[in-house]
Parts: sequence; structure tokens; C-alpha cells
Amino acid sequence: MACIMLTGATSMIGCALIKECIKHGVHVIALARTGSSKRSRLPDSPLLHLVECDLDQMKDVDATLVRAAIGAGAVSSKAAVGAGAASSMATTQTKPVSNAQATASSMVAAAVGTDTDPAISSIDCFYHFGWTFTDHEGRNDPEKQEMNIRYTLDAISLAKRCGCRKFVGAGSQAEYGRASVPLTAEVPCRPEVAYGVSKYAAGLLAAMKCRELGMQFNWVRILSVYGTNDSPATLIKTFIGKCKSGEPMDLGPCTHQWDYLFEDDAGAAFFLLGSRGVDGRTYCLGSGTSRPLKEYLEEIRELVNPSYTGANYGAIPYDEKSVTYLKADISGLTADTGWQPSISFRDGIGRML
Repeated sequence: MACIMLTGATSMIGCALIKECIKHGVHVIALARTGSSKRSRLPDSPLLHLVECDLDQMKDVDATLVRAAIGAGAVSSKAAVGAGAASSMATTQTKPVSNAQATASSMVAAAVGTDTDPAISSIDCFYHFGWTFTDHEGRNDPEKQEMNIRYTLDAISLAKRCGCRKFVGAGSQAEYGRASVPLTAEVPCRPEVAYGVSKYAAGLLAAMKCRELGMQFNWVRILSVYGTNDSPATLIKTFIGKCKSGEPMDLGPCTHQWDYLFEDDAGAAFFLLGSRGVDGRTYCLGSGTSRPLKEYLEEIRELVNPSYTGANYGAIPYDEKSVTYLKADISGLTADTGWQPSISFRDGIGRML
């Protein structure tokens, strides 16, 4: 691949994919929410072209300008990044652009600007990580989650207008609900929350739309990815904080089997899927191994503060809808792309400390 485009650029996996692309010399047109507070996560590289474009703006992007710029072999180190602000993720600062002066269309066109790079002739793959209303309340709101289905289809339309040959969408283990076997594309999906239902519906409709438009397609059901750029409210980051402070933490029994994958491994998997994923296939992304959650937490305790005694296991009972088994079957992903996780849980936690 020579150039990719993605939504959700500042998300944990979005950042990991960008880092992987830069490592391999691949240009990235990164769409991020206007005024995102997470822009500082992104690397400083002339290969990265940041565009502030909200999910509800994608439908308004006139990709004729994008195709013309890319078709001329033009990729710029300058990235116009917003209605209200513009800057470069490389070293160049540009003049602020007002709401009246800029549209999502002109922002994306500016990102592929005027500096000739003959290696770039098209956008090879569009990755869709962008998803809104991911907090607890939003995940259970059907009307809010329905909007994400629309945004997924808008992303595919934008990808097609930009001349992308392939679309890779980010699904979730929530599509399965509760399962007791390693997860594959063949395991029945029985989602129990609006977030899982919308991810499942988005994946099905995305596959149909890509076939209709003649685009290659992959859907990736992501299990539990952790890392430096994860939310501070996640179990792992919260537990690390408690171990450091010595404060007690009430926990469930933590006897359920879980599958954790480090962010950099997830980024590498998505990178390979862009060029090697078999058209039409759905993959599950995890480490491919599972063990009791308590073992992960005890490993964190040993690394952070071996004398910590504040973990109150069993203080919070499981509820009837708790997922108690999570493991990805990654054999298909490995066979098709050659990807395998390379970072152990211990090493991943070490990188976070």
C-alpha cells in the first residue's frame, strides 16, 4: 500500500495503525473530529495528513478534488484540519480557516495538497474506526447507535468517491453477546446491547454496499485491546492506578476467561488486512489465547506494586448478562495475512508504565 485513509484517527487502534503505516512508508489521510483533544497522540511525520472532518460531514466531501490531487501524484505535508483551525502534523503551520472559508470537501482536498510524490497514485484502503456514543449510556441507546450505521455507509460512499479499492470496518465482540466458544465468523451473533446490534447491522449493510459498489471488504470484530492510548476508565488503566496509589478497588470474582491484545499488535493486524485480507471475509481480532482475568490483574500487580493488597475480588457479583468467556480464534486471520501477535501481556503492560 502507498496511501490509506481512515476515520477515528485518534482512537487507540487508529493511532496504532497510523504508526504502523509510517513505519512502512505509507501515507495516511487521517480524519479526526473537529477540535479533538487527542490530536497530541498522533506522530509527527510528513507522511501523516490530518483532516478535521466529523462523521456527519463525510457525506458532504466532494472527492473529485481528492482524486484529482492524488491522480496527479500529489500528497502534501500540509494538512488543513478544520472549520475554525488549520495546522500541519508535520512541521508546517497554516493559517486558520474559518467556518465560512472551509468545508469538509476542501479540507480533505487540502490534505493531499501540492507537493508531488510519484509513489502515490490512489488511496489503497479506507479504514473506518470512527464511532460515536461509546460511553455506557450511549452504548445502550438504540437511536444514538442507529446513527453509527448511517455513518458507516457514509464512510463507504466517501471511500468509493475517493477511488479506494478496499474498505475495512471495525466491528466488536459485542456482536456475539455471550458465547462459550472461541469466536470466529461462523459463531452465531446474538448481541444484547444497542452497541452490539448496531455494529452487527453496520457490518452486514457495509458488506452489501461494498459489493454493490465493487469494492473489496473486510469486517474485523475486535475483542479486548489495551494499551497506552486506551481510555483511563478501562479496567487495566484503573487497576494500574490503584496499584500505584495503594487505594482499594472492588472487583468481580475475575474468574472469567479473557483475551487481551496490545494496541501495537492490533495496528499491525489492520495494516496487513489492508493488503492481504481476503475479500468478503469477517475476522476476529484478539491474541488467540485466554486465561482468568484475575491472572492478568495479578501480573499487573507484580509489575506495578507487588505489595499492593487492595484488590477486593468478589466484592461485585456477576450479573446475568456478564460475558464470562472471551477468546478469538485467529487461525483464519493468520492464514490469510501471516499476522500473529508479538507482544506478551507482560511486555504490553511494561510499555504502559
